[in-house]
Amino acid sequence: MKKIFLIFLLLSSVSYANEDNASWKKYYFSDSDIKAFKQNGVRTPEEAKKWMAFSGIRIQDLKKFKEANIKPTKVVKFIFDYYGFIGKEKINHIQKECKKINTWYFNASDIYNNKGNCYVYDAELFQRFDRTTGLAQGNNGSRRVFFVKFNNSWNEGRHRKGIIKGLGKFSYETTDGRVKNVSKGVILY
Repeated sequence: MKKIFLIFLLLSSVSYANEDNASWKKYYFSDSDIKAFKQNGVRTPEEAKKWMAFSGIRIQDLKKFKEANIKPTKVVKFIFDYYGFIGKEKINHIQKECKKINTWYFNASDIYNNKGNCYVYDAELFQRFDRTTGLAQGNNGSRRVFFVKFNNSWNEGRHRKGIIKGLGKFSYETTDGRVKNVSKGVILY
């Protein structure tokens, strides 16, 4: 009797696995992909499809995101596509601060309309005011200057890339007495 019951359990689990895999096959996932997704914590083909929209992601990378309880949102996709997996705390902080990340550079943003918006930046700090603020200049086509707040040290002459949140405009007086208005932002990553 035990033998018959074990055979029944084995056959029913194979049948269930085939039905489950059939739902994955609608999305053209191979058996090896299905197995890898499931081993890395992805339970549905719909979730797998969202993760596969990330450029360059490998199925084995998903385990880091799943263990950190990070969902495949547009902001997470943007971060991964540009910077890879940067850690749970940083990703969660950026997600909290940004509903979306604009793909144009911060130094090209409208100084009167950047407050609360997130952007990428590629810049060099050329004048430091104190331990956490300074003026940076874009290293992308536009060499416009912007005011930046940062949490850790950024030495003058050093280049950085990352994500910044706009804080509006910053005004300062040049050595020749002219007042300049520039974009103001805080570094998120």
